[in-house]
Amino acid sequence: MDRKKILIASPSDVQEEREIARRLIDEWNHLHKEREQLDLIPVMWELDAWPENGDGVQETINRQLDIGNCDAVIGIFWTRIGTPTKVASGGAVEEIGLLEKAGKPVMLYFSAARPPRYGLDYGQLQQVDEYMADCQKKGYLTWEYQDPADFEEQLRAHLHKMVTDKFCHSSASGRPEDVRTPQLTRYADYRQLLRNRLTLLVDRGIDEYTDIEIPLEEVFIDLHIEERYGKKISHDDLLKQTFYGKCPTNVLLLIGDPGAGKSTLLQHYAMRCLEGRHHSLFPDAAEVRVVFIELRRLVFDDDRKQPLPLAEQVVSSYQALSLHKEEVESWWPLQGSAEKMLVLLDGLDEVTESERRQAICDWIDEEASVNRNRCFIVTTRRTGYAASEGIELKGTHKSATLADLDKGQQKKFLRKWFRAATAYEQENGRRRSDESSPEEQADALYAYIYPEDNQSSGELVDDMERKRRRGVQEIAVIPLLLKLMALLYKLRGYKPDSRISLYRLVFKYLLHGREKARKLALDIDPEQSETVLAQLAYTMQKQMRLDCSEKEMKDSMELRFRSQNTSVTLDEFFTFIVGRSGILKPNGEAYRFWHKTFQEYLASREMARQSRSSDDFVGSIVRHFGDTAWEWDETLKFYFAQIEDRVFDSFMEQLFVAGMATDVLDNNLQLMQTMIREAKEFSVTALCGKLNDPEIALRAYWHV
Repeated sequence: MDRKKILIASPSDVQEEREIARRLIDEWNHLHKEREQLDLIPVMWELDAWPENGDGVQETINRQLDIGNCDAVIGIFWTRIGTPTKVASGGAVEEIGLLEKAGKPVMLYFSAARPPRYGLDYGQLQQVDEYMADCQKKGYLTWEYQDPADFEEQLRAHLHKMVTDKFCHSSASGRPEDVRTPQLTRYADYRQLLRNRLTLLVDRGIDEYTDIEIPLEEVFIDLHIEERYGKKISHDDLLKQTFYGKCPTNVLLLIGDPGAGKSTLLQHYAMRCLEGRHHSLFPDAAEVRVVFIELRRLVFDDDRKQPLPLAEQVVSSYQALSLHKEEVESWWPLQGSAEKMLVLLDGLDEVTESERRQAICDWIDEEASVNRNRCFIVTTRRTGYAASEGIELKGTHKSATLADLDKGQQKKFLRKWFRAATAYEQENGRRRSDESSPEEQADALYAYIYPEDNQSSGELVDDMERKRRRGVQEIAVIPLLLKLMALLYKLRGYKPDSRISLYRLVFKYLLHGREKARKLALDIDPEQSETVLAQLAYTMQKQMRLDCSEKEMKDSMELRFRSQNTSVTLDEFFTFIVGRSGILKPNGEAYRFWHKTFQEYLASREMARQSRSSDDFVGSIVRHFGDTAWEWDETLKFYFAQIEDRVFDSFMEQLFVAGMATDVLDNNLQLMQTMIREAKEFSVTALCGKLNDPEIALRAYWHV
């Protein structure tokens, strides 16, 4: 087997990209090593250097890494050129120059991300610009990328092309020919790439921690699916009922709230089939091939305003494999054969334009009707699928909804997650954040959430605290938030006392903590950032919008931003929020909050701020309380968890008035109960006063 050494050369400000490059080299080996009889070896100082005295740092690195015998180099630059050496402006520049002189392939990448204002060395940045200009004058084809995700997508395609062109040869070189049919050989490559992408769940790190990578199957738990009339079944039984039941169909619409685990369940189904563990899902299938596509990335035919055929979508989504449409079409099982194809389509709700969502539904109907051996599962939030607006599947299909986690599922997930996270710490040589066992950590967090289930702990919980814990229990049923609680507890020992306290810490972390640890944080504190974003979120809520253009967002934030004491510009702030924080994300030509709950939480922060300065603002909330078109239930829950007792009293005083429409309370009883439970100060002054008010309608007493 031939071996080629690929040097990864860069200064210290692109650590994430360096790790991506190493991972993509490993990925290439997984996909092509045996077939090509070629092993790519990543060369990095982190892996291959060791402490040693010598003539100079760079000379020692050059010798230890055997730079001169590397076969190609991937060079990556952003804001730094590096530490000057005896012969070059930086160590990476010297390493690249050595391979250039030897006639080796050189792949140069320059980040186009806006550099951070805080801690930036403008001299270093200027040298990077000069180096890029010099390379281009020499005739180099350099490449710019927007962010780490863009870098990964570009390098994956470029690496394969470079290696194929420079290092791969025909079967005459002595490598054994592949005895499989060509189309299945290519599917095997695709299958391996898909496994690499779906195997791990990555949890965001905090402070000095980088991301925690956990194998999906080590933490996945059985999910319950809610059918009509409240009946619940397992996710395995759901597929059998859909594809083999009394009224079988080959299309399943899976609906779930934000954070309910829709995408994770698709990953689980995919991994079961990719690894040959599909028999409990498809008992009659000898093999189940898998296609996984994010619907927001579908490619459309602009003339017909329809998505391209499924085979062309696979080619577009996995360009690194250089597939052809005819190859992919040959993967489809023949009608009535022993093979099946599972087509997983994730995130209908993430497609902004309603016309495109309807076009996608029509496309799914058409693709599913061609071959019954192709089984489709489509995920969406409730808001993304609206039959009243024409956004619906018209062909035969089954609909099901993901249920909340029950207490048994929560306990099982916590135990599995803490075991996997602890194993990851140990495997990567990290200091344990807690010396207790994973089971003890999981049980301690569960006991905090459900003190009534753990009387042996000796914890005394009064009535007030029980009410707070009920708020925690409401968020623990959501897989995404339960995982976040586990992460914060493991790394900080943090136990939220409410949903609002959990979101506050999440936003402080997203706005400051993670990038501060990477020395990329802006010179603006998280409170200032949140104040500016709260103004934007509140404006969008009032306009009932989820998407805005960059200009509209900046116009909404500009006045509030100017009042902040910071040297950061609004352009720099917006770039940071979109590119680094994970709070805003591009959506086509527009932008939106990463999760709708982010917008609702931030809007509530602005409402709470305005309530403190104006009683009239509380009156506006009362006037909208029964407005079904307003749709601010989640925002109101956040809002009432933050306000002072006098504001809560003011709301009750203005809501319960003579001649009030009690049907408003009838329609919003559950919301009222939640708001009273969430209320920060649990004030009862106004409520008691209304009980003694003879002018209040008798029916209103029951609600009070």
